[in-house]
Amino acid sequence: MGRRTPIIQLTWVRPLKGALPMTGRPRIAMAALPFCHLRLRAEKPKPVAYPREPKTLGDHLRKRRLDLGLLQKEAAAKLGVDVKTVTNWERQRTQPKIRFLPPIFRFLGGDPRPLPMSFSERLRAARTALGLSQ
Repeated sequence: MGRRTPIIQLTWVRPLKGALPMTGRPRIAMAALPFCHLRLRAEKPKPVAYPREPKTLGDHLRKRRLDLGLLQKEAAAKLGVDVKTVTNWERQRTQPKIRFLPPIFRFLGGDPRPLPMSFSERLRAARTALGLSQ
């Protein structure tokens, strides 16, 4: 991902009617600089725990969840599991059982695992993607 530079947007406006400069009376509804408004916009920085290069299924789950702006509770509801289960997957404490792989792959938008080379490995990967163990 490339870095984005902040956008600075200047808008020129006329001073408000009735605003008296430097008289000691408080100014109401007047910008700090009466001739321009400054709006800075930049992309929000990613959290420290954001996986830059996801390697495990838990890293992929965390990256997708943070990209969508979801809490673990909301992701758990979409996956049909408990919040602690999502936490354990993201922290590599446990691996998802085969029956949870189909909803995980739907949530991720595909299977992030490396492509298998042999026919037997491809068959096994296809079966686990469907949630089948044997």
